[in-house]
Amino acid sequence: MTNIIAKWGCNVGDELIIADNFNVKGYWEHRTLIALNQEILDYLGATWYLPPRLNQDPSILKDLDRTFGERAKAIINKFENQGFIYCLKDPRFTFLMDFWKQYIDEPNLIIVIVVRNPTNVAKSLYKRDGLPIELSNSLWEQTYLDIYKHTRQIKHKIIVNYDAIISDTSKEIKTLLKFLANVTGESKDDHILSEIIPVVSGHLSHYNEPFKPQNYSPLIVELYDSLKSKSFGTYGAAYDRNKNKQNGSTLIRILKDFKKAKVQNEIQNYNNLEAQLFIDTGKGFNEAESIKKPIKSDDETFYFTIK
Repeated sequence: MTNIIAKWGCNVGDELIIADNFNVKGYWEHRTLIALNQEILDYLGATWYLPPRLNQDPSILKDLDRTFGERAKAIINKFENQGFIYCLKDPRFTFLMDFWKQYIDEPNLIIVIVVRNPTNVAKSLYKRDGLPIELSNSLWEQTYLDIYKHTRQIKHKIIVNYDAIISDTSKEIKTLLKFLANVTGESKDDHILSEIIPVVSGHLSHYNEPFKPQNYSPLIVELYDSLKSKSFGTYGAAYDRNKNKQNGSTLIRILKDFKKAKVQNEIQNYNNLEAQLFIDTGKGFNEAESIKKPIKSDDETFYFTIK
């Protein structure tokens, strides 16, 4: 997606992460930005697959500003000073937006929300990181709840369906380019479409399985349906109905032991509760290598999924 936006004319910088076997056309992510976001997660004791909750304690943002604020502003200022439209991509923005919004000129902010079938997301993350399907589903759910929370007041935003771009490339890209032109006032010649379409090809989608609602929690089904409709009204209604509701894929983080448990979301009114324990062995979440044992260590982090 960022490659498409870059072809349209956005500045993505010159410090991009190189392509690899998992993304042969490149990630289009800025190395310095990614490194800073990762350092912030490390500082918070969080990860991309078990993200922080910055809005739970205002003092956290003040601490992050003191520790990382100047570096964040330097990244933004470097792009701003180049004098034309720029694009920054990092999935970690979803969970660190409360921090970054302090340094971005919000009226000029444009948000492109990319939605992908959670089935294919889970398969991709399992292949790349060994992330269990349950954890991937929990991450997908929390990601799109957080995205709406952070973007509901943003004026310029669009939802783009990743799977539709693969299946109906010309139509989807035209919609995106028309949006960018209307918001920025930067009209492009028609030939730009012929340059962009070759960027998108079927091999970019390693998995193309249908979404089966019966395999997912009601919240994921409602969120995915609303996102596919590309209607922020429907998306917002799904968010408002479910932002305080617990569902089957809720992820719990257990630190140290039960008595000192820090739970991301309060668990209430569960029937026939089943919990599956995964321990981060330092090799990523490979379910086959995960070890089941009592929660007693002060040195390990444990992860539960609720079924």
